[in-house]
Amino acid sequence: MNAKPCTNCIKTINFTLKSKNYRLKKLCYSDEHGEICVYSDD
Repeated sequence: MNAKPCTNCIKTINFTLKSKNYRLKKLCYSDEHGEICVYSDD
């Protein structure tokens, strides 16, 4: 698992995917306690 992405990373991911007509449904990452979290852009 990866660390939580920063705000700039999320913006870059969304911009890049949008330019390719893709959409981010969810992004999984682990927090500082090792718990798995899900970021969804709904």
